[in-house]
Amino acid sequence: QSAGYGYRLKTQFLRDAFNQGGALPQLLMRYTNALFAQMAQNAVGGRHSSIEQKLCRWLLDRLDRSPSNELKVTQELISIMLGVRRESITAAAGKLQD
Repeated sequence: QSAGYGYRLKTQFLRDAFNQGGALPQLLMRYTNALFAQMAQNAVGGRHSSIEQKLCRWLLDRLDRSPSNELKVTQELISIMLGVRRESITAAAGKLQD
């Protein structure tokens, strides 16, 4: 969805580091727990939220993961990600802009 960097790590290296204990396993477990909680909230909220609310959530999530305050995406991409028609995104974005 946006440009960035990706890193690779041999599985065995990560397993060994995890099994040594310390801060790494705790951080990975906290991250996993937060990710699952976020996915559960998105799943429940997605069924009971308006398009405007879904758009706001999507925009905030992307901005939280972006190094700048600018997103270079199309309304078409957003509509695909949210599972709605592009025209619905246009209308919701217009309401937010107003």
